[in-house]
Amino acid sequence: MSSTRRTKAVGPVQDIVTTTVNERELLFVIHLDGSLRIWDICSHTKLLSYNVRSNDIEGEPSRIWVGDADDDQELIFLAVLHHGTVVPACDRVAVYGFSFGAGEKFLFSPEPSISSIPLLEGKLVDLKISMNKLWILKEVGSMLYEIVQYDPDLEKMHSYVLQEDSISDQLFQSSENALDDLVWTIDSIFSSKKEQTFNFISSMFLRRLLQPGVNHCSALRETLLEYKRFLSDSDFQALTTNGLRKEILATIEQEGSSQAASCTAYHWKKFSARYLHNWCRNNRPYGLLLDTNREVFGLIRKGSFSLFRCLEGMELLIYGSSDDLCNLNDVVMNLLKLNTASESEMATEVLSYLVPIGGQVSLLQSDVARIKLKLFPMIQDILGQWIVLHFVGISPTTPPTIEDFSYQLSSLQLGKADDLSLHRKLGCSDFTLACLLDFPKSAVGDVLSPWFPSPTELVNLVRRFCSSIMCGNSAGNVDSFLSSTVNLAAVLIRHGQYEASQSLLGIVETYLDYEKASQANQDKDLVCSACLHLSGFCLLMLAHDEANIVLRESKVHEAIRCFFRAASGQEAPKALQKFSSETGFKISGECRSFSSWRLHYYEWAMQIFEQHSMSEGACQFALAALEQVDSIIDLDNGSEAEDIPETGTMIKGRLWANVFKYNLDLKNFRGAYCAIVSNPDDDSKYVCLRRFIIVLCELGETKVLCNGEIPFTGLVEKVEQELFWKAERSDLLSRPNLYKVLYSFEAYRNNWRKAAAYMYRYFVRLTREGNAGGAHQLFHALQERLHALSAAINALQLVDPSFAWLDSVCEADDQISPSKKPRNLLMENSAFGTDSELSRLQFCVDIEILEKEYTLTEALYMLSTVNSRFNFSDSQSIETLTDILINENLYDLAFTIVLKFWKESGMKRELERVFAAIAQQCCTNRVGNSGKNLTDNQHLLLPSSEDDAWDDNAKSIAMAHQSQGSCHWDNLELYLEKYKDLHPRLPVIVAETLLYTDPEIELPLWLVQMFKTTKAGNRMISWGMSGTEADPAALFRLYINYGRHTEATNLLVEYLESFVSSRPVDVLHRKKMSAAWFPYTAIERLWCQLEEMQSAGHSVDQCDRLKKLLHGALMSHLQQVVVDSDDVISSVGGGQ
Repeated sequence: MSSTRRTKAVGPVQDIVTTTVNERELLFVIHLDGSLRIWDICSHTKLLSYNVRSNDIEGEPSRIWVGDADDDQELIFLAVLHHGTVVPACDRVAVYGFSFGAGEKFLFSPEPSISSIPLLEGKLVDLKISMNKLWILKEVGSMLYEIVQYDPDLEKMHSYVLQEDSISDQLFQSSENALDDLVWTIDSIFSSKKEQTFNFISSMFLRRLLQPGVNHCSALRETLLEYKRFLSDSDFQALTTNGLRKEILATIEQEGSSQAASCTAYHWKKFSARYLHNWCRNNRPYGLLLDTNREVFGLIRKGSFSLFRCLEGMELLIYGSSDDLCNLNDVVMNLLKLNTASESEMATEVLSYLVPIGGQVSLLQSDVARIKLKLFPMIQDILGQWIVLHFVGISPTTPPTIEDFSYQLSSLQLGKADDLSLHRKLGCSDFTLACLLDFPKSAVGDVLSPWFPSPTELVNLVRRFCSSIMCGNSAGNVDSFLSSTVNLAAVLIRHGQYEASQSLLGIVETYLDYEKASQANQDKDLVCSACLHLSGFCLLMLAHDEANIVLRESKVHEAIRCFFRAASGQEAPKALQKFSSETGFKISGECRSFSSWRLHYYEWAMQIFEQHSMSEGACQFALAALEQVDSIIDLDNGSEAEDIPETGTMIKGRLWANVFKYNLDLKNFRGAYCAIVSNPDDDSKYVCLRRFIIVLCELGETKVLCNGEIPFTGLVEKVEQELFWKAERSDLLSRPNLYKVLYSFEAYRNNWRKAAAYMYRYFVRLTREGNAGGAHQLFHALQERLHALSAAINALQLVDPSFAWLDSVCEADDQISPSKKPRNLLMENSAFGTDSELSRLQFCVDIEILEKEYTLTEALYMLSTVNSRFNFSDSQSIETLTDILINENLYDLAFTIVLKFWKESGMKRELERVFAAIAQQCCTNRVGNSGKNLTDNQHLLLPSSEDDAWDDNAKSIAMAHQSQGSCHWDNLELYLEKYKDLHPRLPVIVAETLLYTDPEIELPLWLVQMFKTTKAGNRMISWGMSGTEADPAALFRLYINYGRHTEATNLLVEYLESFVSSRPVDVLHRKKMSAAWFPYTAIERLWCQLEEMQSAGHSVDQCDRLKKLLHGALMSHLQQVVVDSDDVISSVGGGQ
């Protein structure tokens, strides 16, 4: 402006605006002193000079806005902001209307039209002006804004409802008492269920917070941070709608433990207030947008843009003033022409009063009938459409499950870009169900307009979109709302939105339930069948992903109900054929009968329940399919149906096999058994039976086989075969033990012989295979062998003696594993019998043999408890085992083996060997190793290959089986006293072993007394040295044989003197012929040995003393014999 012509001085410039008027570039300038000047930029001429203060408008001018000029009316409007200076200050906006001439001089009128708008509260933020309207954006409080529209011609002012107000109402922030009525109602409904109160209020707030227009990511994240819920930006962006719900709900739960309605509402209202504050801060208005050519008016915010439009048509009736309702009849006529969802809400509210008071408002009966028959149904449809559209518009999508193939494909970033983008957006809170549908690009056609759409165009686009949703795929003869909603649900199913689809179908089902009493036709049946079919499918998918068991079962049961109801409709085959891509149900060809179609449908339902591991539903549909098979066969007079490729037996066999499988999955074992016996296909039946046994074994439910709960009528033999086949091929350590199962199975049926056979077979396998796992497994295997033999023996004892034997197991071994032969100690020792007896044992096993096996096994078991390194070789004999037992002080078991395995002379020989071994243990000073030393460890035990630890518990078990006394002498005395009656020569064997092993040993007194006393305990001294095999004479000979001359002499002298000093009562007996006997030959040997020792110079004095003692005793004895003989002769002679 430096080149323009200067005029008189004016105040400082406050604001400058340029605009084009009648193709001239003009400059509008407002000065502090109120001067308003208009300049022609091109000609540098002043077109107008006007002072805005000349109109008595208070305040200093600060800003100016210029509207678009109306070249036709040659009129232009200006707006000037005046800051108030008088207390209390009040800003004003003055609107000036200038007319102008379009001639060469282009002059403005010197006096404009003036309007003044007071800004009673708040501060002006932005202003837009047009030919006939003025819009003002002002801040009326901290982050509180208002948009005012002013019409200068009418001098009327209108306010726009901003999004802040709507959100405030949504979140109950408009007043302090906004939630009072709701809390009171909830308390009365859920008075005894506090958890339901919390869930109800929480779900209401969550739904409102996360709906489009309210949900704002930045505001929500800031609110969560204020509540100490720290989430990184990436973590927050990755949250789905369900994830956001969980985070917000956890925030509320941490605020307080009380679940009362008032407390819950308080926490939610507090949270919502913080959220609203953050929302307003993140969506602060920046300015207004006005496009007069496109009639577009909007609000520019920090992160969004809002469009405003005026109310149209019935919106004025709904939201306008009551003055507009001037003619009631006109209103009714207009209501009959309504066709939009937004208008129907108000229509229902007016009409509900018209029908009962029709006479009072001058309505004819024909009008009332039209309202009832036409208007009410039409409004009901419109309301239903509005609910559906509202639901689709605000409901967020749900993310696909991890198992979804499309989701996995998108995670690999394969496929089309649009599909990948779609799958990534699923589950985002701002990606609603409507985003899955095709929104039109323009009001006409699909060409995208380069211009920003006007409100009218946007409304038309939305209407076109809504129309495509609600009417685009409807059949002409089917109810538009119902069929379109069902089709929309099918679209959502294709996108995996099962929960949303189920909600839509619930709306349809409610609508159908309302109408079924008044209207029932074929079209409704079509919609009903389709609705139930899709609803069942959605419930099935939702149940598959449901973690709560109770809710999952509820959804499964509801899905079953829906599928059965869908199949019950006569129009079901027609209604369901177009949903094959959504649910997978498709039939190739045509079905001759409804029963055939139902068979296919039930089989499809069975398969889809099976795919999702829902055996209960699959079982029900398998049973339903079986009923249809019978119906089809009856319809065809018993012949096979032409449209079914399988025979009736094949179909039934397959379906019963499925019923069996599903019952087995549900652990309904009796139901599974019933399915087996009902199966007409023998091959399928036996396959199911085998599977039944396998699963029972895997689940550890073998008691079902043995407790009689299942009778197995006609299948007992098959069950035995399967169990035995599995037992023979299973590991011995596996659980359950199938041999024991077989034992219980036969025992319950009193088949004791078979029960014994299976336990003996178990014993044989343990003997053959149970020694390969080290000492610990050997201990367990021996214990199991004892149990098996004990069970077999007990079972055979319950069998008739003539049948108390078992078949040979050797043949079974050859068939099962020819390379492995069971070890059988009974057949390896010839001491058990003759060759013919061995041959007989190879083919049958009786109780006696089992008892012998039990004794041997018990011995091995006890040895394993006292010595963890014990390992008995198959090549060693039973005699060796007996010696090992003695060496380990297990005398009872050693004697038990001897008594079990040997008879008569063989038993006596083994007893002598055993006692000799025990006697050797009593000798501490041994001559050295000799052939008679039978307890040398180096020849009896084989070292174990594993260095196993000593088992103290097992040791204690073995010690519990020890006989009385811990000393070897005590044991020797105990067992000799016990078994000498069985073999009288045992004391001789013991004494001889002791004297041989230790030349210096002194025989214990108790052992010497056994030679001197009879079986009744009486002494044998009065009658000489004769007696049983272990008599004094035998002891005398042992002394002589082992050089015990002193003991021999003393023993002889003792008996000789006793003979002489008999009691008077015994004298007569002593004088009888052969009343007493002494070993004279042995006495002579003793005398000779003493002389030989004297001659050799050994112990001369001692030998001389012994000879004198012996000579004196003998002389006295012989003299007494002579006297007794004379007495006998005299008595005989006197008798003559």
